[in-house]
Amino acid sequence: MKKTGREPQVPGRAGGGGRAGVLLLWAAVGLGAGFINGLLGAAGGIAGGFALSFLVFDETGSTLAAALSVAIQLIPMVLLPLIIAPMMDRLPRKPFLVWGDLLNGVCYAGAGIFLLHNAFSYTAYLAFSLLVSCLGAFDELAYNSFYPLLLPEGQEE
Repeated sequence: MKKTGREPQVPGRAGGGGRAGVLLLWAAVGLGAGFINGLLGAAGGIAGGFALSFLVFDETGSTLAAALSVAIQLIPMVLLPLIIAPMMDRLPRKPFLVWGDLLNGVCYAGAGIFLLHNAFSYTAYLAFSLLVSCLGAFDELAYNSFYPLLLPEGQEE
């Protein structure tokens, strides 16, 4: 078929031209970045939790102590969303994402400095695990509620 230069412009398609094509491309970039961020965050959270439980096992030699450290990390992920989700629905999500990641980094840096200068303390580790897990629960809830906002109007399906 011969092209006449007057092909119909289909809104919402990347090849459709115009503003709709640019919006769809921008949405694809935003969703792609959001997906990669979520994937890396989930992988880091899982790997970090297991690494810290292995640290407990290595330091204590007790599988029960390692299991308790994993359990204390899971409790806030189950209970906190029930309490904080209604509050987070009324507030902007970006500050939770930014401050949560910042506080998480500060906590891990503080734990590293603490372990450089002090002996391993199981009680301090459990408190640290609980704190980091609470921050992770906030971060996961904020991310899961922010992700749908990246979708453009009319593309929610």
